[in-house]
Amino acid sequence: MPKDADPTDALYQLPLAGFTAARDALAKRLGKDGAGIKALQKPNAPAWAVNQLYWGKRKAYDRLVSESAKLRSAHRAMLSGTPSDVAAAEAAHAAALKSAADEVRALLKEAGETASPATMQAVMETLTALPGKDAPGRLVRPLKPLGLEALAGLVPAAGAGGVVRLVEAPRKLVATSNVRPPATSSSSKKEAKRREDDAKREAEARKREAAALERDLREARAREREAGVALAKAKQTLSRSELARQRAQKALDAAIDTIQEARGELARCEREMTDASRAAGHIEDRLAFLKSAPPKASA
Repeated sequence: MPKDADPTDALYQLPLAGFTAARDALAKRLGKDGAGIKALQKPNAPAWAVNQLYWGKRKAYDRLVSESAKLRSAHRAMLSGTPSDVAAAEAAHAAALKSAADEVRALLKEAGETASPATMQAVMETLTALPGKDAPGRLVRPLKPLGLEALAGLVPAAGAGGVVRLVEAPRKLVATSNVRPPATSSSSKKEAKRREDDAKREAEARKREAAALERDLREARAREREAGVALAKAKQTLSRSELARQRAQKALDAAIDTIQEARGELARCEREMTDASRAAGHIEDRLAFLKSAPPKASA
């Protein structure tokens, strides 16, 4: 990692399961300066997947953001009355979106994470909403697109002289000080209907997100149970292996003692054999002398 790089960036590039431990370790290492690190939230699976697109597949990420900016520009031009090929911009954005989604699926598969329908739906919504207000590569929750209001909050408003201009003010119409559009019962009904539709869409989005989180939680709990069973089996295997090792160690110690005793006995036997061989040699020499020496004549 470069010396001037933010160490927290590395946290969001780690496997999802390793985020919390690495965050806590970094916070502990920074001491009193680590309070902000400790407060960082762990991303959920969809947000983590989009983060990996930023960190690992930057070309696809930048292409999507670029096409999103072009699409917004096309809508700006259209709303201001300037000829604009919105259809072409939407097609290019859709192609970039598909490419990014394919990369995310591959990243999830490579990391061993499940690309469930709920996860991919949240991923697609987040990709559609890019770029968001959060720092790229550090999402903790999926983003939610809000139709044309997500396209830079473009809303047509009447300016001086009746000329239509664009303002950055989602969810309401903004007028200049010279011209104030009269409030009519028809516009009030339309506004109320729009707010009601917005509320319904937001409620549905929250419902979908809650359902996705519940599915993710069930999957996480299932993995947790499987990991618990595997852990118990591993502990049993370790216990049996340790007992077998202790028995083998005792047998090895006994075998070493037996070998040492055998070596001592072998050394004693070798010494006795050497002594016996020497004695036999002396006897053979004496016997040969006696047999070869002539008898002395008697006086």
